[in-house]
Amino acid sequence: MDYQHITILGRAVASPQQFTDKNEKEYSAFSIAVNRFMGKERGSATTFYDCLLFDSKNSAKIAEKITKGAMIAVQGRPEADGYVTKEGEPKAQIKVLVSSWRVLK
Repeated sequence: MDYQHITILGRAVASPQQFTDKNEKEYSAFSIAVNRFMGKERGSATTFYDCLLFDSKNSAKIAEKITKGAMIAVQGRPEADGYVTKEGEPKAQIKVLVSSWRVLK
């Protein structure tokens, strides 16, 4: 059996956005920025994670609780998404399908 699980601790880039899919189910989307120190000479770097919460019960609650800059802990299943920009440059994006989340104070 294969299993993927990721835990992220970072800051909300913006307040979550609410969406409704074609089946009339609500979901939320938000991004988390995680800063990491790379040494005295190299400074720091930031990794961005796009998070999706497909839980209609918590979708409205997350919009009330998360604001830009809030420290958030997220757990879920990671997915990598590759694409090519209009300029022909290959890019990658990390998405997290959220199973649990918490705003930290």
